[in-house]
Amino acid sequence: MAMVVVVASLFAGIMILSEGSGEEGGYKLYRSSQYGFSIRYPRDWRENTVSGTAIYCDAPGHQASFNVQIPTSPGGMTLSQLVSLARLTIENMYSSWGLTITGEKDVRVNGMDGHEWKLFFENFGGMNVKATVKQDLFIVNELLYTITFVSTTELYDQYAETFDNILNSFTVP
Repeated sequence: MAMVVVVASLFAGIMILSEGSGEEGGYKLYRSSQYGFSIRYPRDWRENTVSGTAIYCDAPGHQASFNVQIPTSPGGMTLSQLVSLARLTIENMYSSWGLTITGEKDVRVNGMDGHEWKLFFENFGGMNVKATVKQDLFIVNELLYTITFVSTTELYDQYAETFDNILNSFTVP
């Protein structure tokens, strides 16, 4: 189940959602008492609902997006075990999209240990679009949180700092 969540968070559709928000320094606060986390995102980004996500937001013009997958149980796996399984699954599922894992590292965000990888897709969604994806995984309070950032490769560097700011605002009390 946890593996499906990690993979599913890479791709999403669009509708509208708002659970709790406020603004500070050009960023809106999204707080979910239901899923136990908060995160900030640029105020000009649009919140949407997407099946399987607690929050999905995209930049003006749909040039970039991020989502936080609905937290699930990691099924008793450690973060290291989950990452190993997820890597194999992603490589197998998305090989036809020209997937390359271009980097990965352990991260620490607001006291939470996690794992991050950066993925490049030569043919994202089978649509002949080059895309770069950054995905961060955290197991906190016995739940798996998956945060995924997506942009066309051409525009990724333009959004990299915003993606980092969003990630660094992520908290689970």
